[in-house]
Formats: sequence, C-alpha cells, structure tokens
Amino acid sequence: MPLVHVPAVKIELWSLLALFALACAGLSVTSGCRSECSRIQARFEETVDRASRACRQDGDCGCFNPVVEDLGCGGVTDRGTAGRLARLEHEFHSAGCEWPHQCPAMACMPRCVAGRCTQ
Repeated sequence: MPLVHVPAVKIELWSLLALFALACAGLSVTSGCRSECSRIQARFEETVDRASRACRQDGDCGCFNPVVEDLGCGGVTDRGTAGRLARLEHEFHSAGCEWPHQCPAMACMPRCVAGRCTQ
C-alpha cells in the first residue's frame, strides 16, 4: 500500500480547525465561540422583540428560557415565537455557550389574558 504524503501546512491547518471545534464544543471558550454565542443571543433578542404575544386561548401561548441576561429567568410569549426561541436556545447550547446566569427551577403556566400571553 503506498504512503500518502500530506504537507505539514495542511496538517497544521487541520489541527487548528480541530482545536477550534473542540473549544466550541465546550472544552473551553474562544473568542470565535463567543462571537457565535453573541450572534445567537442577538437573534434571540430580535425574535423576542418581534413577538406578537397575541392569543385567543391559553394554548396559543408558550414559555421560553432566556439565553440573554436582560430577559431574567425566562418568560411567556405566543406559541410560534416560543418554538423559534426554543430552537435558538438549542443552537446556543450546541455551540457550547454558557447560560448568562443561573435560575432556580420554575414552573411556567402561560395564560391568555385579554388577548395577550402572560404568566
């Protein structure tokens, strides 16, 4: 079987890419990972800001866990927005981002009051 020659530059590049991937997986946080976390946080805030929070019944509402500090320990919004926020939260954790703060376990019971989702 013939040996394949791989130039040292390619090996170094692949080594750097592997280290970055491991760092973003949660072994440590690099500035590149922090930028990705910041981008996800910005999208999360934009999604919350655009939420209609409109409802006709309690089932039209949903809860969310925050990935940004200024949203406290979570909240209630319309069900469609809650689903989009859940996907962003998953993306946030998959990127190795850390919670902005620790919150105690809480029960979320969304309700529709006067056409607006609330808790």
